Amino acid sequence: MNYQVVYHQSKQYSIWPENKVIPKGWASTGFSGSETQCLDTICDAYGKIFPKRINEDHQN
Repeated sequence: MNYQVVYHQSKQYSIWPENKVIPKGWASTGFSGSETQCLDTICDAYGKIFPKRINEDHQN
């Protein structure tokens, strides 16, 4: 199953199945791929929005 990276107006990022309608208030970033690819994209591209501790936990 492929997913897409989506974001909310409050700058929250998540993944959503490509074959489902994105919920109201959310929008696609334009990136899609496997679950792992999407989560890695969020971490790599948007990791600076997370507190340092969360970034360190994700890398381990």
